[in-house]
Parts: sequence; structure tokens; C-alpha cells
Amino acid sequence: MKMIMRALCISGAIVLLGGCSQKEEFRNLLNRDSVYTNSIVYTKKMQLKDEHNLTVAVATATYLNPLYPERFNDGEYFFVGLFMQEGPNRLQEGGVELLLGNRSAVSMEEAQEELLKRLPLVNGWSSYYVIGFAPVESNTVKLRFGSESLGYESVDIRKSRQR
Repeated sequence: MKMIMRALCISGAIVLLGGCSQKEEFRNLLNRDSVYTNSIVYTKKMQLKDEHNLTVAVATATYLNPLYPERFNDGEYFFVGLFMQEGPNRLQEGGVELLLGNRSAVSMEEAQEELLKRLPLVNGWSSYYVIGFAPVESNTVKLRFGSESLGYESVDIRKSRQR
């Protein structure tokens, strides 16, 4: 009886996984590289809420410097996903800003496909950017997301993990 149940469970799992409409996505989950898994440590989420406590904007920020030290080494770089409940998913046009402490970004470009595939928390309804700031000498950086009308939320990101 145990053998029959085991065979049914295994067969069911094979049918379920074999019938997935997005087989490639399932394979990608199983084959994530160290950049993907390590990036979770350097990823933070910030939300802005209105006067009714409803979320109107969400930003996820992944600190890129420790993940790609040879590529992002002349400042502080973040992979940022932005979702706005209303209006465009753009920092300037959406009326929100991203600051490092009180400093504005020195560069901002749309994220390339390479990063979109290698980093977590990517979805189809957000816009993604690589945003650069001038270098900071401290061991942590304070990222601030918000606007004058909605207020600001900030998160501290440790520049390197303790080993």
C-alpha cells in the first residue's frame, strides 16, 4: 500500500510539474546563481501610503556594489523597482524621489535585461532602474523613498555582510 501511495504521489508531482505553463521559470528557480541568492540580503522594500493608509507607491532596492564589485565600484549603486498605484512608474514623473541620505542620484538609467533576469522581486507591473549615487564612506547607507506630499520611508542597508 505504501508503494502505491508513493508511486501516486511521485506521478502526481511529475504531472503537476510537467504541466506547468511556464517550465522555463520553474527551471530558473532551480538554477539560480549566487548573485540571485545573495541579492536577497541586499534588497529592501519601501512603501508610501496615503491618508487612508492605502499603499500608493512601492519601491524595492537592491544594493549592487557587493554583488557586482568589479562593475559598480565608483559610487553607491542600486537596482530599483518602482510601482505607482496611479500615474507613471517613473521617479521624476511620478512625483516621488529616491535619495541616499539627503543626496540626489548622480545617474539613473533603465535596467538592462541582464539584471532583470538575475535579480529577485522582478515583476511585470513595475519599472526598473539602475541608480547611482556619490560614494559614501560609512558601513551603512540610508536610502530614502518618498515625496513632500506622501512623506518618506527610509531603510538602512549594510554595505557588506559580517562574515
